[in-house]
Amino acid sequence: MDILLEGWMTAVDPISITAPAPEGWRGDKLYQKRTILGDAGEVETLVIPATTLRGKMRRATADVVAKAAREQGSTWSLDAFYFNVIGQTRSSEEEQEYVPLDEIARQRETNPVVSLYGAGLGLASKLMVSDAVPEDPTEGQETRARRGS
Repeated sequence: MDILLEGWMTAVDPISITAPAPEGWRGDKLYQKRTILGDAGEVETLVIPATTLRGKMRRATADVVAKAAREQGSTWSLDAFYFNVIGQTRSSEEEQEYVPLDEIARQRETNPVVSLYGAGLGLASKLMVSDAVPEDPTEGQETRARRGS
């Protein structure tokens, strides 16, 4: 079953999302941009990348599940925390990349965060997230935090 959720976000504070600058980069900050069709034709606009949204959603989901576990008297180990929040464990690169299908089914059944968002190379995500694109083209604006605030 596919479920499509569409939504709108309204920023109540400045949003700061920049990509890491490649080695040797001498330009302005690297903002994620996309070309969209505006009133005057094609224009570039800033976007919030799907990876940023997905990461935020995963961490929020993991927080809810961890809180529910704590309320039931259970806590996560460090590996369980990594597995839920980033989809890897400290030893993921050392572990075998092949996971038997019955193990995948067991992990999905016992772990709602990993079932939805996936983990490593052996457990695919069930969730597809797209970039957040503003209705009206948006330019980047540099903001700085005031000292002492």
